[in-house]
Amino acid sequence: MSFLSSLNRWLARLARLATQVLIPLFTITVVYQVLSRYIQGIPRVHWTEEFARGSLLWVVFLGAAFAFASDRHFTIEMLPGKMRPRFRAVIDLVATALIVTILVALLTGSVTNFEAGFGRVSPMSGVSLSLAYAALPVSFAIMLLQSVENFLKVIPRLSSNSSAHTEEVSA
Repeated sequence: MSFLSSLNRWLARLARLATQVLIPLFTITVVYQVLSRYIQGIPRVHWTEEFARGSLLWVVFLGAAFAFASDRHFTIEMLPGKMRPRFRAVIDLVATALIVTILVALLTGSVTNFEAGFGRVSPMSGVSLSLAYAALPVSFAIMLLQSVENFLKVIPRLSSNSSAHTEEVSA
């Protein structure tokens, strides 16, 4: 599992870095696009809208993958703190299994969408739309790998001795 953990850490860093590079590029492109519409003398570049759309897809989905990998996504933690460790492990295992199932479905659908983009090119730049559509399967794959690691981490908790937690709760 150390290989999977190392791979997931590396992928999370790569997703964060790509997002950090794309956000300023996206912002500069959109600002330039707006300025070129309203200020005479600034040449209009037509591919900026396509770049903005594609980079926004990458920023959103890579950002989501990074948030998921670094456990910074939205969660509700009211009940889990009051559960016994073994029951909490069962709940975590079921939740992670559901997440894996959903991510497999999303990954499958996004790969189909990505493949459909091969035959289509953007009108202004002539770049294949599959480049923008690739953001979804890449991000879902990163999240799926992280979920598999999370699933494997929960399994040993099912058989762990919960007497230490019982003493903490009763004290």
